[in-house]
Amino acid sequence: MRLCWFFKKKGWKIPKYLIGHPATILTDNFNSYTDGDLNTQGTWSGDVDLDIQGTTYFNDGGTKAVQLTAVVEKYCSKTGTLTNDGQLVIYVNRTTDSNGVLSITLFEGASVRINCKCETDETLYTYYSGVWNSTGLTFSENVWFYIKIEWRSSDHTARFSIDGGTPTGWLATQGTWVNGIDTVRIGSNAGTAGTLYFDYIAEESYTPPTAGHDFTTLLGVT
Repeated sequence: MRLCWFFKKKGWKIPKYLIGHPATILTDNFNSYTDGDLNTQGTWSGDVDLDIQGTTYFNDGGTKAVQLTAVVEKYCSKTGTLTNDGQLVIYVNRTTDSNGVLSITLFEGASVRINCKCETDETLYTYYSGVWNSTGLTFSENVWFYIKIEWRSSDHTARFSIDGGTPTGWLATQGTWVNGIDTVRIGSNAGTAGTLYFDYIAEESYTPPTAGHDFTTLLGVT
């Protein structure tokens, strides 16, 4: 396309939205929400224990994130676009005093398809073949990091990575989707202490805006 040719001629990096890339279910940074229950805001639904707050958040240009005091079996979910092959990034944080197990689950309708959790041994696990399996990926507590989940329909497998590191191999999943994955659920499935945080859900990791070339200005678009 002509815009891609323009960027290449100038020696500039082509924005991702001008080229082909995987799809995702939904995007959300929680920045427009009101402090208090996440439930009912932005079509999220679930337990009132998950709250919007503006004290601890990922630096994505906004000042809001989801907070959950680590209690057992508390979740909120949101449904987006049915996606057969795609990926999703979510930024999370787990306090050092926490024994809460941070949970991210992807559904097709009401059926679990991909299930992962950050355990108290600071390792990411995923569920398949009837048991929780270590991915071998580790994380640090009390810092923001992102988990990337990719899925493909050719063999109904998924792979995971943390903070842009080397991904796992393609792994079996908890369930085989029929038409795609359309719902994200966040929360905790164990724990009684500490705090979990969730922020910035998107297709790709967050890239801070940079000063310089704005192609709309350069092309005379207003």
